[in-house]
Amino acid sequence: MARLIIVATLLWLGWLFYRRLKRQRKPHPPTPASGEAMVRCAYCHVHVARHDALEDPHTNELSRHLPGEKHWFCCPDHQARFISNGPQPRRRSP
Repeated sequence: MARLIIVATLLWLGWLFYRRLKRQRKPHPPTPASGEAMVRCAYCHVHVARHDALEDPHTNELSRHLPGEKHWFCCPDHQARFISNGPQPRRRSP
């Protein structure tokens, strides 16, 4: 009977140890700093962190596409496309 209790205790301790290791190995997704400002790309409408976004160089001029608004972009390609073609139409989720 004592051996059964010892084996059960060892199995239980092994299970607890396994759960602790499994919990520590889960990668935590990177989270933005709390209160970090987010802006929307004027071309694709994706939200990006303000410090990662590119600001429209023509903010003081009236834009032909969205007059009087400050424009932000997620990448230089979208900035160039917006300047040449205007904003991409928004797609609604079904």
